[in-house]
Amino acid sequence: MPYSVNDLVTSYQACGVKAGQVVYLTGNFGRLGVSLDVSKVELFERHLQALWQILGEQGTIVVPTHSASICNTDQIFDLALTKSEMGPFSEYVRLLEGSVRSFHPFFSRTAIGAKAEYICGHNSRHSYGGHTPFSRMLELDALFISVGIEPRQIVSLVHQCELEMGVPYRYNKEFMHQVIRDG
Repeated sequence: MPYSVNDLVTSYQACGVKAGQVVYLTGNFGRLGVSLDVSKVELFERHLQALWQILGEQGTIVVPTHSASICNTDQIFDLALTKSEMGPFSEYVRLLEGSVRSFHPFFSRTAIGAKAEYICGHNSRHSYGGHTPFSRMLELDALFISVGIEPRQIVSLVHQCELEMGVPYRYNKEFMHQVIRDG
């Protein structure tokens, strides 16, 4: 039996989702159980419908849309065409009308909603640190939710905290990679 939108609304509210919030959503939706009653796209639509029902017009949803496998290759990063490697839900959100993807060839994020442009537009060249999607999400007191994966397995936020705290083992590593930007 598939999850209804109301079931999902109840679950997301139990996680602390509130109106107007920024929600960083990651995970593996397949781990919630397979339903032959709805397609993958219908399941994704239900999750988004439930979240928008809670968040309202002032809310924002952010997902990871990394493409790390192109690092150290000759594959050109194209903001519009390079697919997310973070699962079908993140790729689904990346392709939604009105979504904004941060310009990072390996560790991008995609946002949709009221604060999408602020979070993912006009970022620094870095994945972590100031003027990145993570720093802006922290500034906006975003709620981080992992669906179907234990939080210890998706600790990207820890890297932002490490950088801000100046831990001795965190450093910037620079890669030269071809990208397409503004044509």
